[in-house]
Amino acid sequence: MIKEDLEKMFKIAKETERDVCIELTVPTKEASEFIVILNDNLDYKLDYYMKNYNDNLELERFTEIKILSANIIDWNLDLML
Repeated sequence: MIKEDLEKMFKIAKETERDVCIELTVPTKEASEFIVILNDNLDYKLDYYMKNYNDNLELERFTEIKILSANIIDWNLDLML
């Protein structure tokens, strides 16, 4: 995944009123971290990623943090406990 792919994913999620789940590397940890970005926050978060991550989706100030994947998700928060 590259920055252009991430931007397209956010655009589709915004248009379809869905959320996005991002998988990130976590330095010193074996497992990835997952962050859910709700539709209302997509513009803000995409702007952050565009300004702070390089084309390979590595955080510019600490390249060990990298976005590995992004998925559009559709979940009903009303059903969560």
